[in-house]
Amino acid sequence: MCGGGGGSGADRAAADRRHQENMARQREQMEEQKRQFEIQQAASEKRYQEQLAMSQRPAPPAPSPTAMAPAAALAAPAAGKSPTANSPSASLGVPTTSQTPINVRTRGRGRRSMRADIAGYGGGVSIPGSP
Repeated sequence: MCGGGGGSGADRAAADRRHQENMARQREQMEEQKRQFEIQQAASEKRYQEQLAMSQRPAPPAPSPTAMAPAAALAAPAAGKSPTANSPSASLGVPTTSQTPINVRTRGRGRRSMRADIAGYGGGVSIPGSP
């Protein structure tokens, strides 16, 4: 009949030692995870505080109502000169009136004109023999 119990005392001692080593390793891993979690929490809190401060700033001042139009002339135009010759856009060769903003975009030079994956939009890439 069997006396029950298991292996020898040396086997038990070795198993207990391995168990203690594994438990110590597990505690170290948990401490490292806790440290990393605290670092991430601190960084997250810092980002939150920065975003909160940005959201609570006062709004920037509104642009001047004449910011999009050329400034009015102070004196009458000289003889023989067009009234828009002194406007900022005149130096660029763009004809304007006093009510036309100088940065109006012309049609056809948007995001789609730069696409290379749509035929006919001239994305700049041309591979012979490809569809």
